[in-house]
Amino acid sequence: MRRDNPRGIPQARIDHRRMLVARLTLAGLSTREVGRALAHDLVNPDTDQPYDHMTISRDVKHLTNAWRLSAAADHAEHQGRILAELREVVRRAASGIPDLNAWLRSLAQQAKLLGVDAPVSVEQGGEILIRVKYADDVHGFDAAPAPSEPEASVD
Repeated sequence: MRRDNPRGIPQARIDHRRMLVARLTLAGLSTREVGRALAHDLVNPDTDQPYDHMTISRDVKHLTNAWRLSAAADHAEHQGRILAELREVVRRAASGIPDLNAWLRSLAQQAKLLGVDAPVSVEQGGEILIRVKYADDVHGFDAAPAPSEPEASVD
């Protein structure tokens, strides 16, 4: 018995429901809209009632996780293919093939279109002046005067 199927519902039934949920979710429907759409065509055979919102929500969560894993695998597959082609480029360069630059430009364009290059990190630095007004200042107690520097704004 699987962890996400504690009641032992036949997996084929769950897969069929999730297929329908996936189609409707990918069409842009919310979980509540998916539930209403399924209520016309699909009922829970155990209760003869439409599937509840929590069931649909769990299905969407399961599908989202599966899609995320699939996308990560696809990304890694594309990276691997491009790496293999780059190795082929190096081999061809060693043998003096003349179309090397065109091939490298093509690979760079593929990598850009597929988004398989590592993200570029951007660092930002600078100074920020923070002025703290203590409760003693508010109540008129003796306190050190505030510095005379102009206040800096943080955008």
